[in-house]
Amino acid sequence: MRSVFHTEKKIDRVWDLKGSTVGRKSEEGESVLKDLDILEEGKKLRFKHGSERDAFLKQLEVDAAFLATMGIMDYSLLLGLHNDCDDGCCNTSGNGG
Repeated sequence: MRSVFHTEKKIDRVWDLKGSTVGRKSEEGESVLKDLDILEEGKKLRFKHGSERDAFLKQLEVDAAFLATMGIMDYSLLLGLHNDCDDGCCNTSGNGG
């Protein structure tokens, strides 16, 4: 199966985020995690440069406006994480790693 992520890098974790916590916990063994899972892990989305953050937020705004014009209210953000660790030891203590 092809990945929806346009990258040659290995995607180590995937979350399907809807911005809600109601019924948003993955079941044991599911490979795609949900809103409550990322909150419980304490993960936060961080950008190296402010321009990357601005571009990301602008794209979310454009996408949400488009979906609203199409009358689509149930949508989610599929977020993939690639652990980019130079020394092979990634910090997974929940502080954004």
